[in-house]
Amino acid sequence: MDQRDFHCPTLTVKETLEFAHACSGGAAVPQRVLDSLENGSPEENAQAKAVIQSVSHVLKAPVVIATP
Repeated sequence: MDQRDFHCPTLTVKETLEFAHACSGGAAVPQRVLDSLENGSPEENAQAKAVIQSVSHVLKAPVVIATP
């Protein structure tokens, strides 16, 4: 398969990211991802959760992370 992408883009980068986010479940963070946020130190876990929340802020899609 040819690796060249011959198309006329109709979405901006932001729109593309919003579309990808919506297609991958939107605000629903898979449980396996949430479970993996508990594998590090408390500081690492807090930082990982902050990253997910920051990404949701950029995409303007709220992501709720349950705390144990």
